[in-house]
Amino acid sequence: MRTLFSEPKRPIDWLKNRFEKSWERVRRRKGTGRPRTDRDVQDLIRTMTRANPTWGMPGLIGELGKLGITVGKTTVDQYRVRKRGAPAPSWKTFLTNEAKAIAGVDFFTVATAIFRVLYRSPWQNPYCERVIGSIRRDCLDRVIIFNEAHLRRILDSYFEYYHRCRTHLSLAKDCPEPRATDPPENGKVIAFPKV
Repeated sequence: MRTLFSEPKRPIDWLKNRFEKSWERVRRRKGTGRPRTDRDVQDLIRTMTRANPTWGMPGLIGELGKLGITVGKTTVDQYRVRKRGAPAPSWKTFLTNEAKAIAGVDFFTVATAIFRVLYRSPWQNPYCERVIGSIRRDCLDRVIIFNEAHLRRILDSYFEYYHRCRTHLSLAKDCPEPRATDPPENGKVIAFPKV
């Protein structure tokens, strides 16, 4: 029995050559693979992307489908006109550049016991949404508001609780107005309703 030793590179090269030859045979066969996209369809895709720069893939594919042209996402992506120029800045860059000019102004809707709406809600930024969510979950979902004066009293009480008593994860479980820790050695724990 004879043993044949070779460098590891030789068998790998042999496999690569066999693989390339097998695919070469497949490529030579006629009628295989994806059909070519007509030149008219290519031009139409380019025209549509120039005329409608805000349309995404679903819009383009849908509109082509309405014209009786069935194409896939990769075809549209291949022939669409790409935007030139610098890419848009990231949210982090935008917020860093515009932080001094950003204001968090917001309102939210509160329905009274007689179904009168006191405030309306425009689009909200994430900080306002977070605060409004806390106000709703901690306070307004638990009481019935009778009128605007009642709402103001409830909210004044809640804001005092929010700033002086309620702990916040982002503040290392402390309050916005820090309070001292009251250890158990100081006596029995007594609950005081705040809101």
